[in-house]
Amino acid sequence: MTPETSVKPVENPHKLSPKELIFVECYTGISKFNASDAYKRAGFKPNRHNAARLITKENVEQAIAKRLGSRLRTLQMDGDEALEGISRIARLQVRDVFDAEGNIKPVHEWDADTADALESVKVVERKVVGADEATGKPILQYTKEIKFHDKLRARELMAKAAGKLVERHGVVGAKGELLKPRRVIVEIDDAQPGAPV
Repeated sequence: MTPETSVKPVENPHKLSPKELIFVECYTGISKFNASDAYKRAGFKPNRHNAARLITKENVEQAIAKRLGSRLRTLQMDGDEALEGISRIARLQVRDVFDAEGNIKPVHEWDADTADALESVKVVERKVVGADEATGKPILQYTKEIKFHDKLRARELMAKAAGKLVERHGVVGAKGELLKPRRVIVEIDDAQPGAPV
């Protein structure tokens, strides 16, 4: 007895043919907005003029616009999501990466916040002079290097987002007021280079 498989029907609000549906997916994906390539991948006989005509059909244009709109919404990061990521970096505790004996925890034991706050992990294997007495195999030493994202920069960005840190560019007076720049006039003498001034 074979297990039943359920196939989810493809949404087709623009009443596209199966080849046109594939064309839209290819055009907005693997073909990278190359209509001729998408036309060929969709199963049409290669013809760049027909591809150009197909892409201008109203229902195909609408399907492409809808597909791109949903893709852009998926890829777009809002301000709250960006601040969440910065917050994870700012709040990371170095001890979260180590176990009770001071060894680096295996990567699969890191929580999502810890993994997100790490910039890179590098493992270097080196042979150590000598061998295991029981097996005779060389003893290997692993050097592990973990690089964290810049916590100070993350905290600075959080403080700016909260309005606690404001950048001001200019000259501040003795009473803390921002001074307006004065007009400076520089006169240039047209004397010959090397001539005495």
